[in-house]
Amino acid sequence: MHVALEDVSVIRDDEIVLHRVGLTLTPGTVTVVLGGSGEGKTTLARTALGLTPPDHGRVVVDGRDLRDLSDRDVRALRRSAGAMLGGPLIFDGSLQGSIDAAGNLAFPLRARDTPEDEVGVRVDWWLDAFGLSDQRDLLPHDLSAHTRRRLALAAALIAEPTLLVLDEVELGDDSIRSGPMRRAIQDAAHRGGATVLVTTHDLELARDVADTVVVLANHRVVAAGAPDGVLAGVDDGIEFDRRFRANDDLGPDLEAQLESMRSRRYREWSVDPVVLGVFLALAATAAVLTLLLQLMP
Repeated sequence: MHVALEDVSVIRDDEIVLHRVGLTLTPGTVTVVLGGSGEGKTTLARTALGLTPPDHGRVVVDGRDLRDLSDRDVRALRRSAGAMLGGPLIFDGSLQGSIDAAGNLAFPLRARDTPEDEVGVRVDWWLDAFGLSDQRDLLPHDLSAHTRRRLALAAALIAEPTLLVLDEVELGDDSIRSGPMRRAIQDAAHRGGATVLVTTHDLELARDVADTVVVLANHRVVAAGAPDGVLAGVDDGIEFDRRFRANDDLGPDLEAQLESMRSRRYREWSVDPVVLGVFLALAATAAVLTLLLQLMP
């Protein structure tokens, strides 16, 4: 699946979350988006999945603007995608809280009408591969945070999605640090042909799995390219900030963009005075007629 974010801006509560982001995700490759907290990585992931519509720009999937797709096409797109999204409880956002671990792995397979005998075989295989066999009957809230993370990753991968989006992946625990987990992410792209997007602030992970690294700073793309080029000489967060952190001021271009987006939102929600006047007149007439009917014997 080919996904392109074209000049995408997202605004929330009168604050820019993403500013004129251009990003192309191609089949068979892993794109890792690096950035600090609050830079818009999660919003970018959700926008790529069609869950957060941009306020400016567009998202194009296989040559089609998402805004032009029917509801049926959008549902089909989402069924073909796998996602691990953070929620109020980290990595719970892509799990079904009311069903057990095995059920969470079966869920995306059944959504794709996989034959039931195949569902059982594949669920058993992934439970074993991710060290989850002993937890198959447990609900997500009964699992440790690291185990939930492994389960969410397995659930995202199990149906061999054509688009795989993994939000806020870190190497800070053994569940993702292990070789099999990293290889599973790469294999989804390099062997399965999936389009893979990973967001993180972990430099080691980016070097390990990325074909392309994209750096978000001050809510915009400030660097993109092969990991060895983009991250050459960047060994820690201090050097990362020194090289990539944009000026904290939005600057005239960003301020103008923000004001333009505010104005457009105001216009979209504003009502033409003539239309409003006609509406109020009709409402008043209806109220008078209703009162007269009530007073008639």
